Amino acid sequence: MKSANSFRKIGMDLTLAQLSWAVWFGAFALAAYIVFPLIGINIESNNKLGQLFSNVLSGSWDKESFNIDNSGFIAFIANPSKIFMLVCGILSVPSFLTFFVKQGLTRKDYFYGAAVSSVAVAFVLAIVSGVVFLIEQLIFAPELQLDYAWPIAIVVYGLNILAYYAAGWLIGAGFYRFSFGGLLFILLAILLAIAVEVMWEMPLSDTLKLAQVWSGLVSILATAVLIGASFTVVRIMTKRIRIKLK
Repeated sequence: MKSANSFRKIGMDLTLAQLSWAVWFGAFALAAYIVFPLIGINIESNNKLGQLFSNVLSGSWDKESFNIDNSGFIAFIANPSKIFMLVCGILSVPSFLTFFVKQGLTRKDYFYGAAVSSVAVAFVLAIVSGVVFLIEQLIFAPELQLDYAWPIAIVVYGLNILAYYAAGWLIGAGFYRFSFGGLLFILLAILLAIAVEVMWEMPLSDTLKLAQVWSGLVSILATAVLIGASFTVVRIMTKRIRIKLK
């Protein structure tokens, strides 16, 4: 019972810590998404929020000038989110494992807490990005009927960025335990990222189309298996890892 309570507390603490980073990340990403078009930087051909602010600031409003498609903020933030999660994964072992073990908690508690928090952070990012996407659709295409495949797009988004956390976690744990031997885990992380990208060659927005949903279920399952396997490798490496107290 004590162990269960410990990993839940670690999971909550790590989730709150990493979500605080995510708030800053998301704020900067949204600011870039809105501001860049105002200063002439073309970040996306269908940047609807940016176009809206630009038109309002210039005193013109022509709703018909907006092209409606399934891109928008959720497509814009997808790649930056992968980098953000990769960095979170890399920092997890050196930043948090040492801290929690110093507090008398076990490596097992850390692992399960970190795993839970990584899932929570990934899907909070996915849901928030999806909410911004929905707001865009409500503003620019209120007549658009979203089918029930939309939640699957959120699952796909969450799993994709979670895979990058797993890749970063492999790198962080590898270097923490093996020092320069951790270079091998960079290769393993790259292979994981390539495998996930190959499975999702179609644009993220294509998962919104009902015709693509069922074929994507296999990719969802395969991605989840790869993430689970990566987490297992991290658990094996950290199970008896020597803690660097200095």
